[in-house]
Amino acid sequence: MNRPTNEPEYKQAYLVLTDEQPSHATRLEGRLAPLVWARWRLIATVSLVFALGSVGYCLSTAKWYRAQVLMAAVQPEMGTTKLGSGGGLGDIAALAGIDLAGNDNFKKEFVARLSSRVFTYKFMTEEGIIPILFAGKWDAEHQRWKTSDPNQQPTLEQAYRLFDNAIRTISEDRRSGLIKVTVDWKDPLLAEEWANKLVARFNADARDLAREESQRSLEFLNRELGRTETIEMRQTINGLIETETRKAMFATVREQYAFKIIDPAFVPGKEGVVWPRRVLLTAAAVIVGALVGALLAVGLAKRRLSAV
Repeated sequence: MNRPTNEPEYKQAYLVLTDEQPSHATRLEGRLAPLVWARWRLIATVSLVFALGSVGYCLSTAKWYRAQVLMAAVQPEMGTTKLGSGGGLGDIAALAGIDLAGNDNFKKEFVARLSSRVFTYKFMTEEGIIPILFAGKWDAEHQRWKTSDPNQQPTLEQAYRLFDNAIRTISEDRRSGLIKVTVDWKDPLLAEEWANKLVARFNADARDLAREESQRSLEFLNRELGRTETIEMRQTINGLIETETRKAMFATVREQYAFKIIDPAFVPGKEGVVWPRRVLLTAAAVIVGALVGALLAVGLAKRRLSAV
């Protein structure tokens, strides 16, 4: 039988001594940080220089102003559709260029035509915009290009790309369905003028096109009416003639045929400046300057440590 004992139990402990030392990178960081922080004046100076450079750029560069037109697309007058679209009526209407069912994509069509090359070419040519876009190549005194070489003169395509990519923007608010035409340019008066004239000229062109289409349709329908003897077909054609006459009337009397202007463009003031953005550029310059100054401070600190 085992007897309990009161003798204390002893545990052995071992002390292990190693010769590990902090790594070179750790020691370097510990010595580098105070040296970099000691050069805070260098970092601040470089950041200040960048900020002053940004302010100088903002003061010297040409300002770009923004003018905007807010508008709503207007559905063209298609007349009544109660006559139906089947049988002979549908065939005659199709030949006459009449859409009895209406066009649900009229807004997309109007926006596409507004931004198209055909309309933009015509607008820039009639408004004399191309010499303004390439003022450095234009001789204003003699009203001609400075070079006689056609290969060195700006082309319509070059003007269109510049106008479409950097000056004119067409956007749509998905919630309200309203369309916004934005024009950015260095002259606030021209920015306002171009924005309003873009919409006015497009409405005028849309009216002319609608009247021309209605006139051709009416000519065709009247010829068909003269050749038709059945009473039912004559009634059908008379209904189509009434529809096209109504469409031509609306195109004649409604000036804002394609787009109804909700808010026209006004001459932008200081609040209309979109470039340069002084606050944004200055803040970015301060951050970049601080990073450059910090890199210089690190480089100088490493050089000093290596020389020790």
